Amino acid sequence: MSQENVEVVKRAFEAWARRDVEAALGYMDPAVELQSAIIGAAEGNTYRGHDGFRDWMAESDTTFEQFRVEPEQFRDVGDDVLMLAHLYARGRGSGVEVDSPLAWICTLRDGKIVRQHGYLNPDEALEAVGLRIRDPEAWRRV
Repeated sequence: MSQENVEVVKRAFEAWARRDVEAALGYMDPAVELQSAIIGAAEGNTYRGHDGFRDWMAESDTTFEQFRVEPEQFRDVGDDVLMLAHLYARGRGSGVEVDSPLAWICTLRDGKIVRQHGYLNPDEALEAVGLRIRDPEAWRRV
């Protein structure tokens, strides 16, 4: 089922990138939990359920005038899928630009995403799924 999990995560992120919230939710369990690397991270927020995901999307739109994630690779790691990506964003009002590596760990159960956890430091995500990388740029080659 590992490749199936990767495909679910890819399709969910494709829908999210199109800003098609309802399509993205089709790949998520109704009790999904999301911990973002940026939106709500400083407050320690965990967004729960489909309504929580909608809230996270709304906060993203409120916080940023531009918010783009470009996936670089997806990797199956057991019940999890690791997505390594790059984030480009610009703050609404402040104009502050973000240009950063990004990683997401998505946990799946019965073909649905039940948990998403974002990391601005891909090495932390790699360690979280049991892959230790000593070379800080090695995540790009994984």
